[in-house]
Amino acid sequence: MGNKHVQGGEGVTQARYTAVFAKSGKVARVTLVSLVGLLAFLWWNGGHTFSPKHVGWVLSGFDTPSQFLAWEFFRNQPWWQWPLGANPAFGSDAPGTIVLADTIPLLALFFKLLRAWLPANFQYFGIWACLCFILQTWFGYKLLGRFTGDFLLRLLGSAFFAIASVFLMRVYLHPALSGQWIILAALYLGLDERPRCRAWCGLLWIAALVHAYLLVMSGSIWLACVIGRAWRSREQRVPLAWHAVFTIGSTTLIMWIVGYFVPSAVEPMPTRTYTNLLSPVLSGFCHGGEWSWVVPCSKLNLMNPTGDGFGYFGLGFLLLVPLAIFLCWRRPQPVAWAQGRTLLWPLCMGALLLLLYAIGNRIYVGNRLVFSFPLPGILERLGSVFRGAARLEWPAWYLALILTLGVTVSRMSRRGAATVLTIALVFQCADLSRAAVNIRHPIGTPWHGAHSLASPIWQEFGNRYRHLVFLQPSSVSPYLVGWIPDYKLMALFAAHDGMSVNVAYLARIDLKALATKRAWRASLLSSGAAEAKTFYVVEDAQLWAKVLCAPEHDQWHGRIDGLPVLLPDAGGIHGLPEMQGCPEKGAAP
Repeated sequence: MGNKHVQGGEGVTQARYTAVFAKSGKVARVTLVSLVGLLAFLWWNGGHTFSPKHVGWVLSGFDTPSQFLAWEFFRNQPWWQWPLGANPAFGSDAPGTIVLADTIPLLALFFKLLRAWLPANFQYFGIWACLCFILQTWFGYKLLGRFTGDFLLRLLGSAFFAIASVFLMRVYLHPALSGQWIILAALYLGLDERPRCRAWCGLLWIAALVHAYLLVMSGSIWLACVIGRAWRSREQRVPLAWHAVFTIGSTTLIMWIVGYFVPSAVEPMPTRTYTNLLSPVLSGFCHGGEWSWVVPCSKLNLMNPTGDGFGYFGLGFLLLVPLAIFLCWRRPQPVAWAQGRTLLWPLCMGALLLLLYAIGNRIYVGNRLVFSFPLPGILERLGSVFRGAARLEWPAWYLALILTLGVTVSRMSRRGAATVLTIALVFQCADLSRAAVNIRHPIGTPWHGAHSLASPIWQEFGNRYRHLVFLQPSSVSPYLVGWIPDYKLMALFAAHDGMSVNVAYLARIDLKALATKRAWRASLLSSGAAEAKTFYVVEDAQLWAKVLCAPEHDQWHGRIDGLPVLLPDAGGIHGLPEMQGCPEKGAAP
């Protein structure tokens, strides 16, 4: 009896040790995968962007200045408003929401709760970027687990997801769109034999709180999986129908709460982008956006109809593609592939439909429009819903990477696959290092724009004025206002003083409302009847000339730190320069 008791105790102890080692092994694996993502983050930017106080890189970017400004205005709004993501102070002439400003509502709402403890200049986009690198790596690792159980092969393969060019390009161009791990998570769930209804719901809720395009892509993958499961199993059709109703209803509710359904958000765009059929082998843009030391660049740019469809594979990925094709031809298909084929087909069909939408009715090969064809009215309208339609190629891009890596790790020996992946990864990193070198300087530069407002007069504006009107040159579209240096400077000044600004760059803009307001203001200023509690920066030269020659009024107009400023009720503001007179009367302009 005693020996049995001892043996039983030893068995329990051994089981505990096994559980502890298994748990510690899992922690070690998670740590190593996360470390790969963190190293990729540091390789790409040197860690410059992580500090929340470093706002220089967001204010010197392409679209990031407007996204940061939207957050700065939103943090000053009351917590309770409807919708919760409303941002009326940012572009008050045609107000939008944080959804339309691409500020990552998930983080904007969270950090708004902490605003009392945040510094004046605070950006969370760098934290988000670091998190995305780690999650991108993690879900790449999980996806490769569908093809092999070998940790080393999965770890090597996950690095390709961490430095995927379509991901890297968006990290500092459109930070919200760097949440492409959501697409990977959707593909991972799609390859699961279980329905995973709760996981799908949670993923689509997160996607809705990050970016509309990521919601469309992950939602399309989800819908394809639901249809595929319903097609394969009659018994699952009723539960899947209830799941679909709940998922669509709850996701729509979240979209309503954060501000998707405002009038300007549902208007089709006048232009859209298209996928270039050669994008996998074109390494970026020749004018300052080269991505490869070896592969030729494209003569296109971001403003071209196909510029948004950047999809360069990278040299390492390109080298793996022919190898994977050869392995499919010469090596036998593993049993797991045959079993997983039924799960893979819905993903392929969903990705293919998104790719066809991205290609659209204008077929581009390189910088040439090969041919185009008209679409019926309703299809034309549907085709113009998404301005950045070329981005919808991403699920197909990632599916190609997954299948290429999956074939490599499942149809080669462990040593052979590890050797091939290591060599390809070295080529991939070396090739893409050109883009990493190009991006280091701009993202490491601190923000010095505030020093341009050197005059002490600006300090009096906060107590006197509650609204800034910025009138850009009439030739500049509201969609481009966020790139005007003086606009960024003045909008940030207004946000810090709790003011509102009349115009903003958003994903959707009510151009008619802005044009009406601008014409009304031009009439007011030309007659000397400026709005109360409002100061103006007038960079439209023709309108400024009319302001200077307006009839007798109490407005002050002149230049402060080189900016053309108009002030109503300027009495009591000390140190104002001499008022600028009408050029027609002989005064200096």
